[in-house]
Formats: sequence, C-alpha cells, structure tokens
Amino acid sequence: MAILGSKTPKKIRIRNPIGSSLHTQVVVLVMATSILSIAGLATISIDIGQKIIKDDAAQRMNVIASDRMQTLKNVWNLRVEQAESLARNPNVVSLLQPSTQTSSEQAARETVADFEALTKGRDATYVEVRISDSQGLVLVAGDPAQEGTVLSREMMARASQRSYYAIGSVDSSSAALFVAAAPVRPQSDSPVAGYVVLLRDLNDANRLLADKMFLGATGENYLVNNAGLMITDSRFVAGARNSQIVDTPPVQECFRNSADVNGASYPSYRGVTVFGASSCEKSLGVVLVSEVDSAELFGPLVLLQNQYLLITAVIIFAAAGASFFLSVSILKPLQSLRKTMGHVQTGRFEKVDIERRDEIGELANSFNTMVEEIGIKTKRLHLKNDILSFMSSRLQVQADELIKADREKEEFSEMISHELKTFLVPIIGYSELLLDGTFGELTVPQKNQLKVVLEKAWSLLYLTQNIIDARQLEYGVLKMKMSAQVSAKKLVEECVSRSLPLAKLYALDIVSDADDVYFVCDQQRILQVLDNLVNNAIKATKESNHRMIEVSATKRDDHVLFSVKDNGIGIPEGKQRDLFKKFYQIDKSLTRQAGGSGLGLIISKGIVESHAGKIWFESKPGAGSTFYFSIPMTVQNSTAGR
Repeated sequence: MAILGSKTPKKIRIRNPIGSSLHTQVVVLVMATSILSIAGLATISIDIGQKIIKDDAAQRMNVIASDRMQTLKNVWNLRVEQAESLARNPNVVSLLQPSTQTSSEQAARETVADFEALTKGRDATYVEVRISDSQGLVLVAGDPAQEGTVLSREMMARASQRSYYAIGSVDSSSAALFVAAAPVRPQSDSPVAGYVVLLRDLNDANRLLADKMFLGATGENYLVNNAGLMITDSRFVAGARNSQIVDTPPVQECFRNSADVNGASYPSYRGVTVFGASSCEKSLGVVLVSEVDSAELFGPLVLLQNQYLLITAVIIFAAAGASFFLSVSILKPLQSLRKTMGHVQTGRFEKVDIERRDEIGELANSFNTMVEEIGIKTKRLHLKNDILSFMSSRLQVQADELIKADREKEEFSEMISHELKTFLVPIIGYSELLLDGTFGELTVPQKNQLKVVLEKAWSLLYLTQNIIDARQLEYGVLKMKMSAQVSAKKLVEECVSRSLPLAKLYALDIVSDADDVYFVCDQQRILQVLDNLVNNAIKATKESNHRMIEVSATKRDDHVLFSVKDNGIGIPEGKQRDLFKKFYQIDKSLTRQAGGSGLGLIISKGIVESHAGKIWFESKPGAGSTFYFSIPMTVQNSTAGR
C-alpha cells in the first residue's frame, strides 16, 4: 500500500467556450477581433456621415424653401402694387362716384382695356381685372360675362381693411389663381367706394419653382393649397397641377399646426421616401415644399458601406491567413509538447525535442528539466512506497493484535464487573442488616469496622458500574432507553432512598424538594447521574461540620432542572476547569481514602448530553458546591439512543 505525505493540489478548471483546438481558437479570435473592430468603425463612420448629410441637407432644404417662398412673395407684392395703382386711377375713381358714374363708365372701360393691353403684352400670367362698387357688384370686367356678378363677402371684408393677395379659386373654377384686391377711395380718408380685383394664374410661380438648383436629379419644389391640392407642376407626375392630392407631413404641419418642416424623411405623394423641408404661409392658404429623394441624398453612404464591406472582406482574409500562419508556427511545437506530456502521464519519462530561442523554447527546456526531476523523484517515491507498504503491513498486524487485545480486555472487564457485582450486592445487603441489628446487636467497634466494609463495598459497586459505562461512552455505544411521562419527583425520591444507607454511615441528612413534573428520559440513566452527584456530595460533606445534602428538581421553561447541593469542602478555583476530565480527581489522597475513580462526572456529563441537556456547577472553596443539570422535556432535539 502506497502512502504519500504530500497534499494534493487543487485543480483549476478553465472552460473553453470555442472548441478544443487552440488553432481554431486563434483563428476565430483574430477574425472576430478584426470583424468587430471594422464593424464598430464602420458603424461610427456611417452614423457620423449620416448625421452630417442630414444636417447639411436640412439646412440646404430650409434655405431653398424659405428663399423660394420669399421670392414668390416679392413677386406677388408687385402684383398688389399694380392693383393699388389701378385703384388710384382717376377714371376708376370717377366710375365709382354716383355723380359721375354714367359719364365715367366708358372712360373706366377704356382704362381697363388699356391696362389689359399693356399687361398682357408684358406678363403672360395676367387673367382678368374686375372693378366693383362698394357692395361688390362688378361694374367693369375684362370678361364682359363677369359684369353683374358679386364679389365674395370675405374678399370685400379683407380688402376694406387694406390691399391683400391670396391664392385660391374664383367663380367655382377648380384652377388655383393669384388674387390681388385693393380698395378704391376717392380720398385717402374717405370710405371705400369700390374694389379693384386683379386675377393672375400661377405660371410665374411655376417657372420660379421649376429651378432645381441645389436639388440634384430628384429634387423638386411645388406649392400645395389648404385643400391639399398641388397647384404647381410636378417634376415626376404629368398633369399633377390642380389635380394631385398631397397629404404629407409638411402639408399637415402647415395647415394643422401653422409650422414648417425643417428637414425630415417621409413618404412623398409619389410613394417614394424623400428628405424635405417646407415654408408655410397659412394666411395665403399655401405651403411651399422642397424635396429630394432619400436614395440620392444618402447615396454616398451606400457607397461608403460597400467600400467598408470590401475592405472588411480583404482584412478578414488577411487576418485569417496571418492567424493561420501564426497558430501553426506556435501550435505545432505545443502539440508535440502535449503528446510528450501524455507519455509522461503514463510513466514514460521522455523529453521533448524542440529547439527554439523564443518563449516556447524556454518552455520546452523547463519541461525537459521537470521531466528529469520527476523521474528521479518517482524512483525515490517508489522506494519509499515499498518501505511504507512493508511498514503498513506490520502496523496492520499490530493493529489487529491490539484490537483483539482490546476486545479481550473488554470481555474481561465485563466479566469481572459482573462477578464483582454478584458478590458485592449480598455483601452490601448483609452489612446493612448487621448494622440494623437484624442478626443481633453489635458492639461499637464492630459497627465501626462494618461501616468501613459497607462504604468500601458501595465504592467498589460504583467503580464497577462506572468502568463499564466509561468504556461504552468512549466507544459511543452508551444506549438510552427513553420513556415518556417520567416523574422528576419520583426520581429524586428514589435517589434519596438509595443514598440513605451510605448517608447514615456519616450521620448525614439528605433532603429533597422536587416539583411533580413529567418529562421524557431514560430514568435509570438520569437516576445514575443523581446517584453519582449525591455520592460525590456525601464524600465532600462527611468531614464537614454542617452535614446536609439538598436534592431538588424544578421546571424551567421547556427543561427540567436538577440540582444537588452540599456544604462540604468545595472545589478549589484552580481545579474547577478540569473537573469534567476523564480520571480527574480533586485530591487524589483523599479520594483514594474515600474510594473513587474520577469517572463519575464524565459519565454523568455523557448521559446528560445524550439527552440534549447540559451540566454545570457552582462552587466556593470551604462553603460547598452545587451541581446542576437540565434535561429537555421532549426528545425532539436530543441525541438519545446513540
């Protein structure tokens, strides 16, 4: 049998989540690092690029939308000035004065005809001029069919305050027109005498918005009125003017929230995702929208992504090749080292043949040195193991002999104890009968000598029982026979009754005070503890001036508390710590005179602890001692019966 004194080192487990091949791990690790690095860089670059493009596009689209709208408003303001100029014409003013209305009608018609001839020749957007009285009745119109019609109340209400312009339809026409209205006043502070209404189409706005500068190949500008109708031409949809419905975020934001869109992506009226901005003029009833397709706007990002993919593929292949070459150059000698280590594990102490000047070469040299040392130490260990095996076999023989001798000693002890008890019981009985005078009166010297005999017999009986119990306690075979409803009072009374003959030898009084409480225990063993404590109390009190021993039992919560109090010699403080040690005696000379083995207290302690209880004492030298032990009323937590 091999016996080694070295401590087995703790094994450290390192789990490999990738695979068992280090070669695979290196390749995967390098490729994963490359991919993650490039992916992270690409993501950051594309995000930054996208943000820059969006910010630039938003700024550009906002400038385009606001610039185009401002240009249109400047043009339209000129149209209003034309209407105001016509409203100040003397012929128009005379037409709207009741005193000169009839004579001035022809002059007003000639003025309108001259205005139309002059305007149509220079501006193809001109449609018509209408002059009405203060009630809105059209007196003179470029189209005679419109004479006699009435202007709308909204138009008259707005024109009464000041000149204005708007985009809308008139005369139930579906086409959107530019409408400029100016009030006619004979004097600057006189009431409104009538109105001049100038109608133009939106071709000038259409030409202005057709300028696609800075909008690329897919950009466009267009106007939408408050009915959601496109009122200028579309770059992509033929005939969209005055027929295409537009319900996109710029239109919704303008006519619902009176707000502009300052650069956002959304689906356009064509169903294509665009990036656009708007300039809202809700008072005019129009919104100008500038848009460009997102595909064109973010095209450079797509190109950048493709370039990143190409670069990623090239780097991955390069990293894979480099990692493969690196792993082969490193792992080949490591695989050779691993193979040699496997041979060493089977007992073949071989050295690895690796000649390199790097860390792997140093590892190989260290391994060869270690193998050489292990081989030498293994031979030594084999020799020591052979010696230890021989010594172990001899120790086993000696151990068997000791076990046999111990068993024989146990049997001998039990036999002697049994035989001694067989003889001691009648000796004690007859001695007590002689002292009681049953067989006749004895002389005083005879009684004194007989008392000595009786005391020694009792001591020998206790010694015999204690030796047997001590061995059972040592081997862990001290049995507890638990009984329910054991009366603590009866145990105390029986102990006192059994101790009275010995107490009478020394003229001692034993008093008891026990509650009538019931608990679960081995009553013979608990009685044995009481007997041991009372016997010790008798020995400690027989030389005392106050010869009294008190035995009590009381209920304390869920325990029964027993106590044996004497007023004997007490226990010296220096010896109290070792009192419950095996074979310990307070005063060997005195106890030898009185008889004792030093086993009573250790046996008592074992019995009490077998009931899950505890034992302790209080002692004052020269004033006596009190021994306590408590037993649970139930055995649910006890170790009884071991």
